[in-house]
Amino acid sequence: MTSTSLLAFWCEQVARPGQDWRERLRGWQCAPGDERWDSVAEATARAREWAGASDFTARPVNEQAAIVVCLSQSEQLADQALAVSLSASLGDSELTRCLQERHEVIRQYRRFPARNRTLGRGSTPAEAYFLTTAGQHYR
Repeated sequence: MTSTSLLAFWCEQVARPGQDWRERLRGWQCAPGDERWDSVAEATARAREWAGASDFTARPVNEQAAIVVCLSQSEQLADQALAVSLSASLGDSELTRCLQERHEVIRQYRRFPARNRTLGRGSTPAEAYFLTTAGQHYR
């Protein structure tokens, strides 16, 4: 899956009617060996480019949201901060709140602890505690 098609996937998920798109994306994840895994970093890099482009706010809202959601999958603090910043222009306070929570997880742990098992990473005691309390939905 190319970065463009992965971003198209996010656009499709955001635009689909029915169940709230945040709920649909909450469980989405990929892992090493999954064909989507290799393109996640590329998609994030492309999303960074598009987010920084002068025409970002001229894009359709579902594309803006898809770019923001793609950035929110990153474990880079700068990407999380950019996602939060851009979400304000979308006027969706629930999305902004969700992204602020994700940003805080990355600020505190420098990664999403819920991905540790899938990625073969060990968890620190603080991450293990976080996972047993509130962190399981941050994948």
